[in-house]
Amino acid sequence: KDAFLTETPIQRLVDGNFHKVPIMMGSPNFEGMFISLFFQAVPTILDHFNANPSFIVPYTFGLQGDDPKIEEATKEVQKIYFNGNTEGTLLEWLSVYSDGIFSFSNYEVGRFHADDNTHPVFYYKFSYDGSLNFFKKNLSLGNFEGASHADELFYLFEPSLEGFIPDANSSLVREQMTTLWTNFAKYGWVFNTFINLIFKF
Repeated sequence: KDAFLTETPIQRLVDGNFHKVPIMMGSPNFEGMFISLFFQAVPTILDHFNANPSFIVPYTFGLQGDDPKIEEATKEVQKIYFNGNTEGTLLEWLSVYSDGIFSFSNYEVGRFHADDNTHPVFYYKFSYDGSLNFFKKNLSLGNFEGASHADELFYLFEPSLEGFIPDANSSLVREQMTTLWTNFAKYGWVFNTFINLIFKF
């Protein structure tokens, strides 16, 4: 009776029924890196996934368990991520997770906003690997390239945890990130300094 949101957020986006404002969003380039910890904890998971590749496809791409498109989607995953092989390496499966669970939904939200918005919608991928990468450093994921889930946070906010002291390069990246966001908050736009580093829908 007193609900303030009577439709799902995705339905409002699809219908274009949302406030039209400038938007900037971003995410680390390798969001699913931390999922490697589960593969390490249970080494047989990789074999299970390779033996049952359609197991993860429905969840990752929003298909129901009996959807006839699952087989087709599974073959596409193998073609794109596994170089046409029927089995994937750990790194390849992590890429499937990163894109399917994180990047795809982020991109779709940005696209829906941009399709029915009179203001600009910007999107960036954060890939810097430095002394303030919170998740990567805390979970000892240094054997992977790029940035993991939440790794950009300490380049935007002062860390309260001990052991996260920026070196010269990380200090520079933090200055760039905070400048990017504060300028956007002030002016609703991304200026020339960063325009080649960010995607505009």
